[in-house]
Amino acid sequence: MTPFLQLFRQTASLLLSDSTNSTAISSKENYAILAQALILLNDIYYDFTCHDLPPAIEDSHDQFFAPNIGWFQAFLLWDPVVLRGDVCS
Repeated sequence: MTPFLQLFRQTASLLLSDSTNSTAISSKENYAILAQALILLNDIYYDFTCHDLPPAIEDSHDQFFAPNIGWFQAFLLWDPVVLRGDVCS
């Protein structure tokens, strides 16, 4: 679980930081790829929680769900301009 949680934290941090000035995210396409990766990481997280809950997930509950600081609450409010666009194009 540790590598998964580290990957989730790193990806979430990159997306929630001032990514337009980040050297790690050099283009809109890279930003979109990171956003897609986070969607997959959320799916994996959900899958982990649908089975016998791993202790690492249980121990990091506040990090994911705590009011005002949890990752999931941050992403519910997340609406980056760079990812807005016509869904049909």
